[in-house]
Amino acid sequence: MLSLKAFMETNLVNCQKNIATLLGAFSFGDYFPSHGWMDDVTGLSSKLERVSQELDAFFDQVIDEHLLRHSESQDGQCQGEDINKLDLMDILLLSQKDNPNVS
Repeated sequence: MLSLKAFMETNLVNCQKNIATLLGAFSFGDYFPSHGWMDDVTGLSSKLERVSQELDAFFDQVIDEHLLRHSESQDGQCQGEDINKLDLMDILLLSQKDNPNVS
């Protein structure tokens, strides 16, 4: 059984491959806006939606993991954190916590 981290890495690699493939795909709607319905027929729209949902799920897992780690280690307090150990996600979550009006 894969660990959560290995599963997330595998999932991210698959998402990256799918994104690279879709970025190179021909989209009728980009070149001929009145023929955007062709993207539905070719399946491009559903593929883009699926990859978008996979990325959302991945980012939700990353955010949940960071929130859980912070709640367990510091009970919501950030004063004891070593600033050198913070990653981008930690900084963004702390920024959101400090500024509740920003979402």
